[in-house]
Amino acid sequence: MPYQRLGVPMIAIMSLVLLVGFSLPCRAQDNSIPPTEQHQQQTSESSQHRDDHAPEPHPELKPLVDAIPNLLNERKYDDALQQADALLQQASEKGDKTGQAYAHRFRAWALQGLNRLEEAVSAWRQARGLWQELGDGVFETEALLGWAFCLWRTDRAQAEGLIDQALDLAQAERRRPLAMAQVLSDSGAAWYGLADLSISKRCFEQVLAIQNRFAPHSVGMALTLNNLGNIAADRGDLAAAQQYYEQAFAIQERLAPNSREAAVILNGLGSTALYQGNLEAAQRYFERALAIFESIAPNSLEIAAILNSLGVVAYNRGDLSRAQQYYEQALGIYERLVPNSLAAAQTLNNLGLVAYNRGNLEEALRYFERSLALKERLAPNSLSVAQTLNNLGNVARHQGDLATAQQRYEQALGIYERLAPNSLSVAQTLNNLGIVARQRGDLALAQGYYERALAIQERLAPNSLSVAQTLNNLGIVARQRGDLATAQQRYEQALGIYERIAPGSLREAAVLHNLGNVAIAQGDLERAQQYYERALTIRERLAPQSLEVADTLHNLGNVAFSRGDMEQAQQYLEQSLAIVERFAPNALEAAHTHYVLAQLKLLQNQPQAAILHLQRALAITETQRQAVADPESRALFSERYFSPYPILARAHLQLNQPARAAETLERSRARSLAETLQQRQLAFAENTPPALRQLLRQQDQLNAKRLQTYRQLQETRSDDAETIAQLQRTLRELDQQQRVLNDRLRKEFPDYASLALPKPLTIQQIQQSLDAGTVLLYHALTEDHLLIIAVSRTEVRGVARRVDVAHLEKQVQQLRAVLSKPPVFRNVLERREWQQQSQWLYAELVAPMQGMLKNAQRVLLCPDGVLCQLPWAALIVKTENGKPVYWIERTALHLTPSVGVYRQARAVQPASQGAAIAAVWNYTNGKPIDLAQHQRLEAATLLRRSGAGTVLEDLPHGSKETAALRKLFGKEARVAVNTQATPQQARRLTANARVVHFVCHARVDHTDPLSSALLLAPAGSDVGKLTAGEVLLNWRLRADLVMLSACETGVGMAKRYEGVYSLGRAFLAAGSRSVGMSLWKVSDEATVKLMEGFYRRYVRGTAKDEALRAAQLGLLRTPKYADPYFWSAFVLMGDYR
Repeated sequence: MPYQRLGVPMIAIMSLVLLVGFSLPCRAQDNSIPPTEQHQQQTSESSQHRDDHAPEPHPELKPLVDAIPNLLNERKYDDALQQADALLQQASEKGDKTGQAYAHRFRAWALQGLNRLEEAVSAWRQARGLWQELGDGVFETEALLGWAFCLWRTDRAQAEGLIDQALDLAQAERRRPLAMAQVLSDSGAAWYGLADLSISKRCFEQVLAIQNRFAPHSVGMALTLNNLGNIAADRGDLAAAQQYYEQAFAIQERLAPNSREAAVILNGLGSTALYQGNLEAAQRYFERALAIFESIAPNSLEIAAILNSLGVVAYNRGDLSRAQQYYEQALGIYERLVPNSLAAAQTLNNLGLVAYNRGNLEEALRYFERSLALKERLAPNSLSVAQTLNNLGNVARHQGDLATAQQRYEQALGIYERLAPNSLSVAQTLNNLGIVARQRGDLALAQGYYERALAIQERLAPNSLSVAQTLNNLGIVARQRGDLATAQQRYEQALGIYERIAPGSLREAAVLHNLGNVAIAQGDLERAQQYYERALTIRERLAPQSLEVADTLHNLGNVAFSRGDMEQAQQYLEQSLAIVERFAPNALEAAHTHYVLAQLKLLQNQPQAAILHLQRALAITETQRQAVADPESRALFSERYFSPYPILARAHLQLNQPARAAETLERSRARSLAETLQQRQLAFAENTPPALRQLLRQQDQLNAKRLQTYRQLQETRSDDAETIAQLQRTLRELDQQQRVLNDRLRKEFPDYASLALPKPLTIQQIQQSLDAGTVLLYHALTEDHLLIIAVSRTEVRGVARRVDVAHLEKQVQQLRAVLSKPPVFRNVLERREWQQQSQWLYAELVAPMQGMLKNAQRVLLCPDGVLCQLPWAALIVKTENGKPVYWIERTALHLTPSVGVYRQARAVQPASQGAAIAAVWNYTNGKPIDLAQHQRLEAATLLRRSGAGTVLEDLPHGSKETAALRKLFGKEARVAVNTQATPQQARRLTANARVVHFVCHARVDHTDPLSSALLLAPAGSDVGKLTAGEVLLNWRLRADLVMLSACETGVGMAKRYEGVYSLGRAFLAAGSRSVGMSLWKVSDEATVKLMEGFYRRYVRGTAKDEALRAAQLGLLRTPKYADPYFWSAFVLMGDYR
């Protein structure tokens, strides 16, 4: 089925900037000061409190003391400093300490305004000492807070101590409490300007405590409540914000209902309602505020702020035209009154969002970059900066630059987690990081981000638009995992919220679009088309010619394609592609549309046209993949986006170009494994420069840490939010370290990329990798075709056959299921049919290339998908005299994930001698171990996952196998058995061994293949597990052969393009030329005989594939072991020599 385009663009959560903070006083931030003689009195109907007067200087000094504040408020800092110095001299001559204290105070403000912070600290310190001596707590508190403010960026610990002293002093003030409230209010505004919400909150809470006692129900108290509401809103605590705003408005409505302050509080209420998803209430609040401001301050900054907020309401309703009108009106006011201000920057941000949602990414980028430049100059590392970083990340993601998108999101999240932890802004950014992870194919990581986001949103803003967006994202993950029921449930929950809060909006269209994806996956094309058409109607009305319109056109093309209406399909797809290539030509969405158009061209028998589309799709895909930091993430990306490769190979075969088809399939296979092997070989090569070798080993360690962290994340319970958050933070830190390391590699070793990343192999290189007599067989499955390509040193042939792929895969699975059972346990039907299945599979998978195979000495198999775990040796060529003739009787077989990996394996320089044998056969000491009695052991979990039961029994023939190998290898044998065969001892034994052999139990973990393990000593314990992850992370071998003589060591999670993630793959990656491994739970007795037969020939110099073949034939010709169950489970991966 063609790729279904998800409604991602509308799910990326935008950071809308609501200008709710203009009610906060900004006096301290602007370096202005309150009047000297007295602070503004807080008025109320119920309080008659009056502060004592401020300290009075000498009467002759009073004119200067009165004049300097005016210079400061006019920002004439040099003049103010000169006058303050004069005041200090005169006060000193008169011995007036009050005058001296005022002089130091004014000097501190002026120096602070000139950004001479070290000198300002000294002035504040001297002012504090004098005010303390004079006994004025208000000015002493102000000096402590000013001192702390100047130290904040250089000595935070001292600054925090000064703040604590100041707030303790403020709490004890009784002479001038209202003046103290003003000082704290100014300081709270200053810290708010620095985006330190915690200190700002402490200041305003103390102001509120003073006002409750000395000026209850006053205008000043209303403003303080409003400011606390702003802080709560910024921290994402909407319930607290609403409570503060409502208290504030109750006071203001009684004292001055049509005042500026009342309008400010209405704006805060509107903003809270908007974040809670209540658009109707938000609009009512904003319109009331606008009416007040238009009557008292037309064309003012306040008017611009409310227009901005009304624009956000229109934006959330999907009315982009009206939103743009509001934003442009607001920007006009800002550019006239305060050009290059934060307010103008925030409005530019919002205009960028309108352009973004219309699909005009270039225009959006210009707005966001202008906005960010202003914000980083005026408010670096602030919440406002984080909002625009988030939006720039969204643009980069839609342009196809996932690496830049991730970097922007991580920058934003760092700011949010520092300034507003566990806020809605954190949730928004987690959502966006989840989208990047999902687009790279990492569904587990994406779901973790979404679930963390949802937990925050449901706590702070239940049933809101943000909750709906995250539900939608979780629906996408479920859909991609094939869990259609959960996907539909999530989408319908989201749709219910949108229909209630934002009917007919772009967000509702996104959910309708995604419900169409579920319907098409369920085969209900009629319902899918209905959903897509409803979505398209909304999108074309609100955002014509946007990327969202392109998405829905793409999926309508899929519906037509599935119905066989190729003309209609092509029309939809070409319309979609025209939009995407105009706005985001390098995005993955463009690659997907090229891919589907290619499939359509193949059906129309236009392979050359198909090839052009597929080459463009793969160019985009490869560019994206190259930006992914680590091998495992690249592997996930490949699994999701490499589908064009086998289709391109099929197109080449249709044009009778088998050599190009072979090159194409090779390029899709085991890329991450080949890259890992090449980087490790480069890191340990003697001719690698020491500095580069050190960086590459750092790279290896970084990959190991990332893999380990990712495994911990997978194993963490979904309700352990704290651990998940920490692990996700660790992954982001590792990604940042990766970027730094990549930058160093690029700068210090410009040729590194060409050395470390294997180049695509040409057909000549593939052929040169094969010895005479070897035939390479590629197999690939598409939706309805089987591709087989045979390559020898002199010839290439290929065929693409239309097959029922589901039926073929079922036959493979059934044959493997039957052959993995001991014959005595097979039912009558299985005994009767398995040979027919085996012969049918040979006819389908091998016979088409019989012309090239008839003279082959050996076959190198490179299968994909389910074929990776097929027992190829047991395929039946024909029946003679009522007996099957197996393929292994005709030729030796070995496997590889790709020729690139094969070349890497053959390049290993193994140790010259030494056979390390680690064997455990005594697991019980006379009593079987039932790990079900030890539920907390990881080993018990592993056994349950493996489906092998939880009882560990002895391996009675393990001692015979060990003794036989000890005898064959003689003095070269280094052996650890039973209690001595710990993972640590095994690692020591194998470090420089040519042959590594394990005899033990093993268990496969199908859900987490890196947890698959050899069960060494101590028997049955977690300590005794040697996991695939441990081998991959920490083992470095120089082995010619690793033989895993245990059950299911070649089994694991089968990935279509990377191959099987198994214990065998881990040992190959650790540095072995070849690995012997098993496909099922093998017979203990038969395995001993197989190993004896194999090694008897191997030590005499027989090629490994021939030695294995001879050993298998020896069992086949022994009646007791003639059934393939006993001999066909073991396969050889890597170099046959």
